[in-house]
Amino acid sequence: MLRNLILPNVAPVVPLSACIANTKMQRSHSLILFGITSAETIDLIFPNWLNRAFVRRRSDVATYRPYDLNMPSRPIAHYQIDSPITEHGKICAALIGRGILLANYQPKIIFTSPELRCIETARSIQRSLHIDNWTLCVEPSLAEYAGFRDNSEKYWLTTKQLKREGILSNGRAYVPLLKPEQLSSSETPQDFIRRVQCFYKRVIADVRDRCVVIVSNITGIFVLNDGIAIAPWHLQEPHAYMKSCHVCAIEIQSIDSPILPLTRTLFDARNS
Repeated sequence: MLRNLILPNVAPVVPLSACIANTKMQRSHSLILFGITSAETIDLIFPNWLNRAFVRRRSDVATYRPYDLNMPSRPIAHYQIDSPITEHGKICAALIGRGILLANYQPKIIFTSPELRCIETARSIQRSLHIDNWTLCVEPSLAEYAGFRDNSEKYWLTTKQLKREGILSNGRAYVPLLKPEQLSSSETPQDFIRRVQCFYKRVIADVRDRCVVIVSNITGIFVLNDGIAIAPWHLQEPHAYMKSCHVCAIEIQSIDSPILPLTRTLFDARNS
């Protein structure tokens, strides 16, 4: 006879909105989270780009030909696993930033997942918002689910490399919620949901601005939209309706204690 197995001491995952309501966070004003998926990657549009961009002059060395891409110096294997976005993707990301400005929002901080596709998307948005690069914050908590990541964290650009390339500011050091080496390579879908939710709750609790931009993979924005997952294919489903540069805006309402009404005393009521 088959029975439903229940894992002991494992709390079920709940949507982000329920997590926020349960923690009873207090804010003096509302907060808008702009969730944006990464732009299209060059390996998706041009699968043969590595063979075109890298020319082998000797059997063991390949020389990179930049074309229109201005990318950091990295081994070919790193680009194969963590590829950049296309010029079209950069333009689309910049248009999103411009649209945010035209809607009269002025974000002062941009959080991004550590994958190169997310960092370049965030960089394009940052430039179109006309804000300095110290506003960019690379957050490993937003990284892709381990089952889809395939140990790509070993090939990500480090904070030191990003600063050397001028992508991150040397004048300000952001302290992430997690370090890349703290990411589990064997996390379950529930673990992934909780990991990303913890970051969102931190943003809601600590950020005093009225709006922030968050650039992540489709799965990360799926969690922002109250997505939950029990099995890996639940994290695959949002790829059917979320594409590159998908934008959503989530408003966190102010939940400070209301001002109590002025009530007359019994003495005043009797003498009125």
